[in-house]
Amino acid sequence: MKTASVIFVGIIVGWLRAEAQSSYFGLNGQTLYGICLSPAYNYAIQNSSDLISPVAVVQNGPEFSADFTDNFGQQWHATADFLDNYQIVFQFSSPNPSANIGGGELIEWHFYGFNFQVQNLQPVVIPPLQNRSMPSFDQNDIWMGFNGFTAYAPWNSYTYQIVPAPEPGALTLLAVGAMAGAAARRRRRPAREGGSSGRKAGGA
Repeated sequence: MKTASVIFVGIIVGWLRAEAQSSYFGLNGQTLYGICLSPAYNYAIQNSSDLISPVAVVQNGPEFSADFTDNFGQQWHATADFLDNYQIVFQFSSPNPSANIGGGELIEWHFYGFNFQVQNLQPVVIPPLQNRSMPSFDQNDIWMGFNGFTAYAPWNSYTYQIVPAPEPGALTLLAVGAMAGAAARRRRRPAREGGSSGRKAGGA
């Protein structure tokens, strides 16, 4: 019976840990909000999304895009693509394949409406020797500013990893699992000690 209890507790602890680790199941299907702004240069940005701007549902392909003309008359197309693994890919393109511009915060993306709290935002792929991105975030919002961009690879693409904060329920599950494991260890210890003393008495 004791062995069966230990096995049962082990199964419960494993299940609780699995539930805690699988609290988030990916971004696909989530409804998000996003808009591209030009805080410094006042570009006339035309925002669009896969629904009615600024609303989008995460799926295959970029969810958000922005079209604008810079102060030098160059046309730009910027996209933000949310992936199921909580990454965001930002890309820039232009009818002029050699387009390149820099100087101050030219544009800024703002995303919100996440069904989780944001714990961190980490760079994954950054253009070599030319990091022009300026990320920031709080628990509910993500901002990504760019003080320059180009239209040609590999300098026209940025990838960032969103790190969701653990859900309170997941932390509770882990705590309950830890207590169940500790209780099982406490139950096993007296059983071993009792068995040892019994063998000594028999030998005497």
